[in-house]
Amino acid sequence: ISLEQNKDYPNMEFVIVDYNSKDDLQQYILGPEIKPYVESGRVKLISTKTPQFYSMSKSRNLGFKNSSGEIVLNSDADNYLGLNFADYINKMACLQRQKAVFCKSKRLFHGKIGFYRSEWENLLQGYDEKIENYGGEDQDLLYRAMALGFKLMWWGGQENFNERIKTPRNLITQNFQEKSWKTSEHLNKQ
Repeated sequence: ISLEQNKDYPNMEFVIVDYNSKDDLQQYILGPEIKPYVESGRVKLISTKTPQFYSMSKSRNLGFKNSSGEIVLNSDADNYLGLNFADYINKMACLQRQKAVFCKSKRLFHGKIGFYRSEWENLLQGYDEKIENYGGEDQDLLYRAMALGFKLMWWGGQENFNERIKTPRNLITQNFQEKSWKTSEHLNKQ
């Protein structure tokens, strides 16, 4: 859906991270629906089989490091970007040419937060991989960015930019070492 909704934006790349998933993600990506996007370079599939458990911070770093765009933005699998989302982010980037955090708001990311790639890598040094399991990684990155003087560029209530699939919490944590999302969030706040 996000591919189709942003097909008119020429320089958008989707990096899909298969982080040792147990489903048929690779077959789906290489199937008839997505394969043309892979062949055109619009979709890049990155796979790793080494981790036993899922790490949000490590998987996001893997995706961002394997991207080629000037702006990197995380979008969880249960999120939609919305019609013309990439064009809107580009317009916000024109208003803030450096030290920008692209997100919905200070509190509710819903798996979508972005930065200029060079600043994410050089100033923020990526996601903190010591944060394990579920929750806290986006907030940590935002707080570090704000401490360095980044400006929040939020899309707030823009139509269709905040839609997501309501994923049951037990499915979110099924590949985590710590199965309780509440325990994970508590551990990451310590």
